[in-house]
Amino acid sequence: MLRVCLDSIYASRADNHVLKKITIVDNDSSDESIDDVVNAEIPTEIIRPGGNIGFGRGCNLGSIQSDSDMILFLNPDTRVGEESLDEAVWGFTNFDNGELAVFMINRP
Repeated sequence: MLRVCLDSIYASRADNHVLKKITIVDNDSSDESIDDVVNAEIPTEIIRPGGNIGFGRGCNLGSIQSDSDMILFLNPDTRVGEESLDEAVWGFTNFDNGELAVFMINRP
């Protein structure tokens, strides 16, 4: 699942946004999917908190280590559409509220 999620992120990159880094908080995964996440084009940071601290605390831990203007939180079973990041970046930069919610489309 994680590899599919990351591949969809790599495929969604475009000219109007730059993906600086991917941070993965390993919430005590039991498989070896975390070992297959290195991509030479995008720096990847893996944070291992030493146990499953939950999604919310994992997001907080990952965001503390970020110096980015925009942060996207995803579960490992997420697939990012080809234009999804462009649309999210556009929405974030064109509205002054500083927050953006993205909805999910559940496809088999």
